Amino acid sequence: MTEDKYLDYIPFTWVGCNNLSEMQLNNSVLWDMMLISMLNYQADEFMESVVGKLSLQELDSLKNILTVLCQESVTTKSSTGLNKRIHAELNGYEHLSNSMQGVLRQELLTFLLAHINQIHDNVRARFAIQSDRTTFDSPKSDYYDWIHTVSAPHTSCAYSFAFFTCLIDAPHNGDIFTSAKQRFLVRDVVRHLAVMCRMYNDYGSVARDDVERNFNSINFPEFN
Repeated sequence: MTEDKYLDYIPFTWVGCNNLSEMQLNNSVLWDMMLISMLNYQADEFMESVVGKLSLQELDSLKNILTVLCQESVTTKSSTGLNKRIHAELNGYEHLSNSMQGVLRQELLTFLLAHINQIHDNVRARFAIQSDRTTFDSPKSDYYDWIHTVSAPHTSCAYSFAFFTCLIDAPHNGDIFTSAKQRFLVRDVVRHLAVMCRMYNDYGSVARDDVERNFNSINFPEFN
């Protein structure tokens, strides 16, 4: 892991935005969100520097392990030491509704699996894109589907929001979004923000991704 430069601006971002808001968050929520922001950066770095070096077979095995760990049906009583630590964290909001706990688990799994799917795309693109070309002529899907199903989820936007919702739900002992319409619109907005985040991130990472041979939005035929 490299030097944690992001530690300089994570606190400023959360505290600054909170002070500008009319509905200020308490210090406990701010601390937890700063912590999850730091872990998101570290997870991204770990995926690129460690998991990215695994073979395709090892990546498939890792996906199976993550799926089991995030399943709601797995209990700490029958789990290994690693399972117990993970489930201790995931079960830390038992006072919340089953639906809210389920959303957090599912978004966390989606976030982790999306990272692995991105690594798969990076590997395929390195073989398919020649050194003097930037277009990937044989992607598994078009750009719209890819950014919504693979690329945007590993920005951590959706799962971080699910975690945030658990934090602000805690004093209410239940869901703050009570109707089907509210839940649908909230998750739709979060997905849209995740897509926007991925677009801006890819735009700012074109040069780096070209050097590291990572798959970028601009490699899709739609942009060439």
